[in-house]
Amino acid sequence: MLILSLNARGTNSCRKRKLIKDLIRDTKADIVCLQETKWEIVNNSYCEALWPDKDFGWTYCGSNGASGGLITIWRSSVFTLLDHWSTNGALAIKGLWNEKKVSINLINIYASCKSKKQQVLWDEIHEWISKQPEAFWCVCGDFNTTLYQAERNGKGRFNDEKRRRQFSKFIVECDLIDLPLLRRKFTWYKDKGGSCSRIDRFLLSTSWSNRWTNVKQSGLTRSIYDHAPILLEVFEKENWGPISFRIVNWWLDQEDFRQLVEKAWKDTVVEGWGGYVLKEKLKNLKLEIKAWKAKNSTTFTKEIEDIERQLTEYDIKLENDVWDVTDCENRRALQLNLEELRIKRDRLVAQKSRAKWLSEGEANTSFFHDMINRNNRRSELKSVKINNSWFEGGNQVKEGIF
Repeated sequence: MLILSLNARGTNSCRKRKLIKDLIRDTKADIVCLQETKWEIVNNSYCEALWPDKDFGWTYCGSNGASGGLITIWRSSVFTLLDHWSTNGALAIKGLWNEKKVSINLINIYASCKSKKQQVLWDEIHEWISKQPEAFWCVCGDFNTTLYQAERNGKGRFNDEKRRRQFSKFIVECDLIDLPLLRRKFTWYKDKGGSCSRIDRFLLSTSWSNRWTNVKQSGLTRSIYDHAPILLEVFEKENWGPISFRIVNWWLDQEDFRQLVEKAWKDTVVEGWGGYVLKEKLKNLKLEIKAWKAKNSTTFTKEIEDIERQLTEYDIKLENDVWDVTDCENRRALQLNLEELRIKRDRLVAQKSRAKWLSEGEANTSFFHDMINRNNRRSELKSVKINNSWFEGGNQVKEGIF
C-alpha cells in the first residue's frame, strides 16, 4: 500500500489540482491525505479533478473560510471505508485493506500553530487511539511542530520548545513510532528562504509496525508547494541476499548440540595452511549445525500451547474427582517443563532484540518483539546514494553496488 500526504496550501486553482492529479498518478498512491485545502464544501466533481481515474472514494473536513480544510481520498479497489469521524484539525477513517483482509485506521492532520490548540488536538487523538489500542493506526499530515531541534534550520515559528515537548509526549502516550525520513531532511520551506523545518510526517502505531515491518517514509520533489509531499510505502520484505549465520544461546544448553559440535570439529580433517584449515572446519561445522537446526528449530510457541492444553485437561479431571497421585506427578512434571520452555523462549526473543538487561524467566515477550522490529528498522538499509543517484530497495541497491 502507498499512502501520500501533502499540505497543498489551497486547491482552488486548476493548475494546482492538475499537479496533484499528476502526483497521485506518478506515485500510484492508494490513499491520499491533503491538508489546508481551503475548501468549505467538497463534492464528487471536485475529487474527480484530483484523482486520476474513477476508482475512488472520499471524505472531508471543510475549511473555516480560507483556513484549514482536510480531504482524504482512496482507491476503492484497495480500501473499503467502514467509518469516519473528525474534529477541528483531524479527519479519521477506518476501513478494510482489501488485499490483506485487515482493518486499518488513518488520521489526516492539519494542526494549529498555537500550542494550546495543539494540545487540545493531541488529547482528542489520544482518546481516539486509547479506545482501540490494538488497532492498526497511521497518523499523518502537517503537525505544525518539530520533534527535535535538529529538524529545523534558521529562524521561524517552529522554534518552540514547549510545543516540541507536547508533541513528544503525545507520541509516547499514543505509543506511536516516528519513522526516519528518506531523500530529504526537511518538509517545509519558507517562501522567501531563510528557514526550513520537518513538520510533516507519518507516525505508526506499534501494532502497525509489528504487523508490517517493511515500511519507509520518503520526501518527494516539492515542485511549486512550500511543503514537500511525503510518501509512506508498505510492502513485503526486501530480498537483500543471504542472511548471516548466528548461534542462538539456548542451543548451548542442549547436550546433543555440544556433542554435535565436538564431533563435527574432530571429524573434519583438512590439510593446508592454518587459515585455510580453520575456514574449512568452520564451513563444515556450519553445515552440521544447520542440519541440526532444521530438526530442532522452534520458537517454543507450539510446545508451550500443547503443555498448557494438557495442564487444562488435568484441571478438568480434578474438577470431576477423577484425580490420582500419578496425575499429580505428571502435572508437576509438565509445570517444570513449561517453565523451562518459557525461559528458553524469552532468552531467544531477548537475544534477537539485543536487550541486555533481561532477567531470565521474567520477560515481556511482546515488548521484546517490538524491540526486534525497532532494531530491524534502525539497521535496515533502505536506500543508498551512488554518484548523485539514489538506489532504493534490495534489487536496485545490489545493482548499484555490484
